[in-house]
Amino acid sequence: MLLLSQLLLTKESFESCKIQLFFIAEEDTDAEGLKADVKKFLYDLRMHAEVIVVTMKSWDMQADSGAPQDESVEAYNAAQKRIADYLAEMKSTAKKQGTPLMADGKQVVVNEQQVEKFLYTTLKLNSTILRYSRMVAVVLVSLPPPPVNHPAYFYMEYMDLLVENVPRLLIVKGYRRDVVTLFT
Repeated sequence: MLLLSQLLLTKESFESCKIQLFFIAEEDTDAEGLKADVKKFLYDLRMHAEVIVVTMKSWDMQADSGAPQDESVEAYNAAQKRIADYLAEMKSTAKKQGTPLMADGKQVVVNEQQVEKFLYTTLKLNSTILRYSRMVAVVLVSLPPPPVNHPAYFYMEYMDLLVENVPRLLIVKGYRRDVVTLFT
């Protein structure tokens, strides 16, 4: 993603832009230490970017009394209803056929609390993107991996909520391993 942002800066339409790196840290982590480490990494790579660490409370919906209050909440409620309807349909089909829950031709185990957590986490990520990046040229986001044992339909609902109301978003799939090598 860093390389992609650097390559975009070489294009005339992006040359006046600056790079901002956002890291989301939970409250109990050392946000300043994370920021210092990233700044050193960027210095070693000779890259110029502003580093912003956004500290959030636990992803637990009940613990978060200051829930995001923006236009994405409506999309969250709609996604929640679609997922509940889909899950109810899956359960009734499984009951009629006397089989375990199946989605996309394979067995799934649906933990409804975990589904709620993923959906709410996606809402908070969307709210963070909107809060800090509403007027930017483009937002690059790392594609989150699909949760294990969740139906593909649920994952698409999560992704739909992630991009809600964000005008220019580029989702980048990584390989989940470092591709930048430093020789020091």
